[in-house]
Amino acid sequence: MQPNKTESVAQLVRATVCGTVGRGFETHRSPSPPSMKEGFYLENFIMHTWYYLLPLATALIGFSINSILLIYFFRPYHPKKVFFFDLHGFLPSKRTKICNALVNYIVEEIPFEILLKKITSEENIATVIPVAEHAIDDFLNKKLVEKMPMLSMFVSERLLNDLKNIFIEELTVLLPVMITEYAQQFNNKEYVRNIIKKYFQTFDNKTIEIFIRKQTPLIKAVQWWGLIVGFLIGCFQVLFLYFILSVQ
Repeated sequence: MQPNKTESVAQLVRATVCGTVGRGFETHRSPSPPSMKEGFYLENFIMHTWYYLLPLATALIGFSINSILLIYFFRPYHPKKVFFFDLHGFLPSKRTKICNALVNYIVEEIPFEILLKKITSEENIATVIPVAEHAIDDFLNKKLVEKMPMLSMFVSERLLNDLKNIFIEELTVLLPVMITEYAQQFNNKEYVRNIIKKYFQTFDNKTIEIFIRKQTPLIKAVQWWGLIVGFLIGCFQVLFLYFILSVQ
């Protein structure tokens, strides 16, 4: 019995279609993702890790740079030869120039005439008189009698009080004149300038550094500002790299 022609054609078509499946429509991608051994995922992981560490690295660099600059501002106190370079702290190297400028500013800005008027005013003299009165009273009643015992036989207490009052009145008149005469030498700017220069020369560089660090809290913040700014720069770099890679 011969097979039906219709069945034969159907079998041929079925065989042809089954043979083409998997050839013309099969995918070229592997059904399984690449393994870690291929290095693709490991490389991306390392690259992303460096992205995350970039802000920390820039923060450390900013902190270190500011710390080095801060140290160089004060040290070394004396010039040192390092290879072909002479290292000397900025402040110690400019100390003479800074001191001269500061002294000139102080001398020019001192209101000498105003200060002298305030010192010799009646209000200020009145604050000194009680001290002088106590010293005169101690001299007349104790020291003078101890030095001259025979005088106590001829001097009464009333006489001593009268002498004390006379001394106080004369001192009230003479004290402003004495202060003015003594203070006139400070009206000479060159004289005052030399005094202040000698006073500044008594401080060594280490003492100046300690004083500036204590009186200027902003210096301590310089290091932390370098840390914060470096961290922000690192974050900006990470965002910039992410944007560039996403565009590509």
